[in-house]
Amino acid sequence: MENVPSVFDLTLMFLLLMIVYAPPLSSSPGRPARIHPPASTQRRSAESCRSGSSYERERFCPGPTRTFPRRPDAAHRGYLLLNEIEERRQFLAEMAALGQEKQYVDIINTEISQRTWRTELDAVETPEKGAAERKRRTSCCSI
Repeated sequence: MENVPSVFDLTLMFLLLMIVYAPPLSSSPGRPARIHPPASTQRRSAESCRSGSSYERERFCPGPTRTFPRRPDAAHRGYLLLNEIEERRQFLAEMAALGQEKQYVDIINTEISQRTWRTELDAVETPEKGAAERKRRTSCCSI
């Protein structure tokens, strides 16, 4: 019984026959893939390249990068500060009506003093900041 091939041998022979006699793979079954040369050349002539603006550099014109919000003037800032203080006073009055004024009195007074202190600092520093801002704006290059 030594002449009878084993199952492994039969499987191996079958796979080798499949590889050797298998048809080539194509993009669509039944049709071979065709490669067509282009009907006309896609190249441009040297003169058509030179005649266009392909070799001209675009001029750089820097534009504004971002806009800065305008700072309110002193009168408007004072008006805003008075409104904030009034809102806090009304809040304290509402809390007093509810019997919870003691919780908020220190917090509200601290906020009011911080706002007024910042406003006073801004009033002192504004002329210096304004001059620095004008200098920064005018130092931009021009064409």
